[in-house]
Parts: sequence; structure tokens; C-alpha cells
Amino acid sequence: MANEKKLNVTINDGDEFFAHEVSVSYNPTLFNIDFRRISSRVDMRSNDANVLVLRHNVVILEPYVIKKLIEVLQKAVDKYESEFNKIETPDAIKKLESKLKVELEKQNNHNVVDYAPNYFGWKNLN
Repeated sequence: MANEKKLNVTINDGDEFFAHEVSVSYNPTLFNIDFRRISSRVDMRSNDANVLVLRHNVVILEPYVIKKLIEVLQKAVDKYESEFNKIETPDAIKKLESKLKVELEKQNNHNVVDYAPNYFGWKNLN
């Protein structure tokens, strides 16, 4: 007991961050998960009244850790759905997907799965 050392630990919790967009990129050694929030603001000092504010929080993970994250998220979703019901696509998103499908059919490209909604419209994931 006489040789015990004390250790002070300070935990710096990050700020909570709401994201309504996320993108994932990777290279041979890392995955980058970019959580984004875009909101409009009015800047009274500017002649242009409309200003978009874009915030990013990027999480960088090794491939093994991203694989474990997927497992943890899937377990959490399964528990959530068993308690609160299946997570469904909101009606507004279904309506946008139908609209996108019509547009893609005009272009002879039927793969709606390759697109995701974002603040600026639909983004091709490929």
C-alpha cells in the first residue's frame, strides 16, 4: 500500500452534435465518418441575407474498429426495434425516393439505392 500512486483523470466530454447527413470514405488503413449539420442563418451584416452554416464532426476509425461499430449499432437497432417497433422510412423520404426513381428511369438508371437525400437534394453515392 505504501507504493500506491494516485492518478487524477480528467474526462473532457465532447459537445453533443446533431447530424442530419453522414458520409463515409476510406483508404487502405482508415475509415472516415463525416457527420454534418447544415443550417441556414440570416447575416444582417451582409447584403446576402441567406447564409448556410456547415458543421462537420469527423470520426476516424481503423477497419477492425469500424467492423465492431457496425456490430454494436446493429445490436442497438435490434433492441430499439424490439422495444419500440420497426424503424420505417419516413413518408417524406418515400415521396422523394419515388420522385428520384421517376427521374432515374428517364435517364435509364434504375438504382435508387445509389442515392441518398441531403440538404442540397439527392447525392449520388457512387
